[in-house]
Amino acid sequence: MDAARRVNRLNNGGSALVLITVSLVVLIVMAGLAIDLAYMYANKAQLQKTADAGALAGAGRLNGTTFTTQTGARKAAVHMGKVNFNLTMSPNIGNDPSGDVVLGYWNPTATPPQFTTTPPAVPPGTPPPGVNAVKVVARRIDSSDNGIIGTSTPFNLFLGGAAGHSTMGAVAAAVAWRPPAARYFFLINQDVCNQAMSAAALYRLYPQNKVSTTNPQKNMAWTSLSGSFPSADSIFRGSYICPVPPPNVDVCYQSIDTSGGTNAATFQGTSLDFYDPNYDAIEKTAAGWTILVPYATPGTDPTTKPATVAGYAKITINNACPTGGNPCNLNGRTNPAPSGPSDPCKGISNGIYISSAICYPCGSIEPGALPSLAQ
Repeated sequence: MDAARRVNRLNNGGSALVLITVSLVVLIVMAGLAIDLAYMYANKAQLQKTADAGALAGAGRLNGTTFTTQTGARKAAVHMGKVNFNLTMSPNIGNDPSGDVVLGYWNPTATPPQFTTTPPAVPPGTPPPGVNAVKVVARRIDSSDNGIIGTSTPFNLFLGGAAGHSTMGAVAAAVAWRPPAARYFFLINQDVCNQAMSAAALYRLYPQNKVSTTNPQKNMAWTSLSGSFPSADSIFRGSYICPVPPPNVDVCYQSIDTSGGTNAATFQGTSLDFYDPNYDAIEKTAAGWTILVPYATPGTDPTTKPATVAGYAKITINNACPTGGNPCNLNGRTNPAPSGPSDPCKGISNGIYISSAICYPCGSIEPGALPSLAQ
């Protein structure tokens, strides 16, 4: 009996040892698979960041033409792939739609929004649109094709080989575009672009006839950048000019409502936006505040409702002169404009004063349009 008990104890101990060994193997494999899975997700996230950076860099170098070669944009995208993930991407000069870097058009109004290499339709008589988007595909897959797809290698896994998968391939794509967008709430006449560039002094924008002897027409109007304007300028000021941040709205070819009101408080709010260092700070330099505003066709009264937007004007505001106080203080904003002898508006009535204006018709890419991720 004692011998039998000893044999049973040995058998039980051996079974436990086998069970423990098997359990350890299973735990190690599960831990390894968990590590591989986390590694896969981390690398895919990094690959997506690389695609995003490449698309933004490429879109930032688009030159506004309809040509898809644009080596500057392609080189910028390829460079970001190299520095972010050491990827060897092809610039894809032939613009094959399945390539690593593809130039084309982003259509935000499609359902769903889409990237295509085919130019969108534009109204008759208008110029064809320039390329406005860059698609970048970052790949870590088995490939020896040096044409469309750059040579790359998949990721090595830690324990995936035990399950028959020692490597992992991954692909990430991103689209960035240069959206034409209005950055403030007034519309100008296209004639302003020629008149402001030829003016010897600062050029004044004001929504009223005979604003100066050299400009006997209305040259600007307030707008909410939509098909309707608030019932009063004071409501418009409180709902649009006083709040932050600035708008970023595409209104090309659209009919927008306007107002020729000369409410002093509207100019006060614009002055606050001009001097507020936190309002559209990236576009403010010692030279002034550079923004994009919509424009109407030459000879058109911008205060006529509705006004059809023909393009965007890149203007540099050097001062926004008001009379009176600060109507935006209810929004918790204070105007840091200089006062006293140093006030550049001293003795100057309401008006927005610009040093330059360059018009870009709808369909072109104006230099002030910042690249943005679309997909």
